[in-house]
Amino acid sequence: MRVFVILSPNLRGQDMQSTISRADLLRVDLSGRGRPVRPPWSSVDLEQRCDSCGACVDACSGHLIRLGRGRLPELDFSVAGCSLCAACREACPEHLLSAVGPWQPRVEVDAACLALNGVICRSCGDACEPRALRFRLTPGGRSRPEIDPGACTGCGACVAPCPVAAIRVRNRPYSNHEASLS
Repeated sequence: MRVFVILSPNLRGQDMQSTISRADLLRVDLSGRGRPVRPPWSSVDLEQRCDSCGACVDACSGHLIRLGRGRLPELDFSVAGCSLCAACREACPEHLLSAVGPWQPRVEVDAACLALNGVICRSCGDACEPRALRFRLTPGGRSRPEIDPGACTGCGACVAPCPVAAIRVRNRPYSNHEASLS
């Protein structure tokens, strides 16, 4: 049996370095963009070792953590941003939220962004506490959102206020090139 993968025109020529899971392949998510964002401090083996007890869900005062696909904890930034209070970390009986560095969030702004389309909107920048999301004026009078990877905590506070849902938080670190642009 042969399996053929046909890339859509918007994926051609893109860097396909990241690996995709079988679930992503079956959902035809070749980019991995549909992968849920796990809670802060999640260990790399959370998906294999989590027993879905829901202790982290109950401990989250902002109600951002929910049990998603596979009954695994994931963050839902449609409500608000994460305060990084560590209540979920302390509540996990399996200590799966105790890693020092695997949670490497990345904020991405897609083409639906109102500011990128000439509409004055800075709701995401206003919601960003560490001011990691700023707007740079470009020729023609448009402002372009820019993210400072060094200042961004990945809290997701910028996601909920976006009127067109153009912002996503992903579990993928910034490349060295992107980090050096800030």
